[in-house]
Amino acid sequence: TSAYVPKLYAVVDILRDPQKYGIRIPAVANKPVLQEINPGVQMDLAVAARFAGISTQELKDLNPAYHKWATAPNGPYHLLLPINKVKSFKVALANNKRENLRTVRHTVRSGDTLGALAVKYNTTVKDIQRANNLKSTQLRIGQHLSIGVKGASLVSKPKVSPSHISSRTHTVKSGESLWNIAKKYNTNVANLRRWNNLSANSTLRIGQKLTVKHSVSNTSTKQSSVRWTQYKVRSGDSLSVIAQRHDVSVSELMKWNNISKRHYIKPGQTLKLRTKT
Repeated sequence: TSAYVPKLYAVVDILRDPQKYGIRIPAVANKPVLQEINPGVQMDLAVAARFAGISTQELKDLNPAYHKWATAPNGPYHLLLPINKVKSFKVALANNKRENLRTVRHTVRSGDTLGALAVKYNTTVKDIQRANNLKSTQLRIGQHLSIGVKGASLVSKPKVSPSHISSRTHTVKSGESLWNIAKKYNTNVANLRRWNNLSANSTLRIGQKLTVKHSVSNTSTKQSSVRWTQYKVRSGDSLSVIAQRHDVSVSELMKWNNISKRHYIKPGQTLKLRTKT
């Protein structure tokens, strides 16, 4: 505060009486020059800048909340763009769906290399290094990597044989999340969101009605499997933020990690998460 507060007051004084300080402020039209848009998907910031026809640095300057190479995996996806670039951005976005991005979390196993992972996830070694701040190509077993996957959703759609699809209504109860509701009805979170028009950062409320669909006849749908992953707590995280991000409940997080109400999480702490694949 010793640095920026005096500067802020100085700017206020100058704007109040610029002539007093020998400064001439040019006239500025009273109209917006920036517009917020929502692409609806995670995006590589370099790709977003290219779509808008501006430099990556300019995009980052306009959107300082994004500290990494892409917008957040689960939203929000909002971008602030020069208003005269919005139309070209939307056109480019519509014509280049393959550039859309989703992030997967990969745990390095014995024999993994950046080259092999780049082939597996249809990306490049350079992109993996950039996303994870890697200075070399060496990996260690158990290391977690964030890898951007372009042009496809991470959730594969189950194959269902032609049949009658029926639906039922589920009333949300205290402590429930999309994850355990999906588990209860043998479906996945992506389906629940699609059936109920829920965005990635929508939250559930007690008493909310959800539509759950299922097939009456034989299907070739494979049952979802459950796996455990690890999450490293970052600055600003809370149990509720982490729970919402991973579609689980706070009570589940506390149970899986033996956390009592008197305990706090701290940056660098590793939490166990149960996810559905």
